[in-house]
Amino acid sequence: MKAARLFHFIAIVILLAWASVMLYFYASGRVNNLLVGHFRIGPLFAGLGFTIVAMFNLFTTKVAAACNHEHHHHEEDDTEGHVHEEGHDHHHKHGEDCCHGHSHDHDHDEHHHDQDEEHIHTHDDQTVPGVFATLFIVLIPAIGAAALSQDGFSIDTLANKGLFSNDAVMPGQSAPAANLPAASAVAGAEPAAVDPDAYTLADLEQQVRKSPEGNFLIPIPSLYYSAADQELANVLLGQRIETTGQVVKEIAENDPNGTRMRFYRLFVSCCLADARPIGFSIDFGKEPPTFSEDSWAKVVGKMTYPEKDGRPIPILEVESIEAIPEPEDMMY
Repeated sequence: MKAARLFHFIAIVILLAWASVMLYFYASGRVNNLLVGHFRIGPLFAGLGFTIVAMFNLFTTKVAAACNHEHHHHEEDDTEGHVHEEGHDHHHKHGEDCCHGHSHDHDHDEHHHDQDEEHIHTHDDQTVPGVFATLFIVLIPAIGAAALSQDGFSIDTLANKGLFSNDAVMPGQSAPAANLPAASAVAGAEPAAVDPDAYTLADLEQQVRKSPEGNFLIPIPSLYYSAADQELANVLLGQRIETTGQVVKEIAENDPNGTRMRFYRLFVSCCLADARPIGFSIDFGKEPPTFSEDSWAKVVGKMTYPEKDGRPIPILEVESIEAIPEPEDMMY
């Protein structure tokens, strides 16, 4: 098999392999760990597109491609005959004998056919080793990535992405003033000078659902950034909160007494590559229970905002914690 034909079939195999990877990620649900929302439909369309192109190439394998440039053949042809150079010039008509005793009995169609065969060529400089090198470079990484992907980050990677940061200042905001009420204050108590437009506990109750036990159901990102919103933090202080996320061991810098764990979730704009872990400390007041690293849990507790480095940080004082299965959609 010529290198050109071999390369054609290798290209079809590569297309089908990529299609299989895309469709596998979509059908298995693994795409839910890599992409969010409407981006998850992309691998489905990509897989179907690769399949269509591969099938088209397979069914058109024997179709000859037209040459895109002209060939100029210089030859002399008249009604009387051809000029032969055999040491002397002689003219003859088709079907007539030559003067030196032999005849050239052929028709013009045969001559034209021979010329066509002579000038059929391919525009291909592929070699067999080059074809297999292409197969290795393009196909092996795709299959390896699909087979070995863990669909998540290591703790070191999450740490580099800011998992243990307590900087709850939202983009475009300055650090909030550290003038929140004391942690022992009554939950929802109004400050001495009442602002009629201030956010209140009544507003929170109108906007946030509660569990059957009466706990506010608030996601981790909202709790994390509440430290940057003084009015919201004033209201949340001391409230019983229920939220879900992943737990890991807290670093010593954030855990002076050895009583805390880190509670977080991934915030993703489109894909896992731009994921950012958002979380805060949860404090048990004693040695934390044992949880597998990155396992999922539901936590119930009260929000506090102690100061660190001159600014409030969110910490949830745990009343109860229980392991839960990994949710179908693990990213925000």
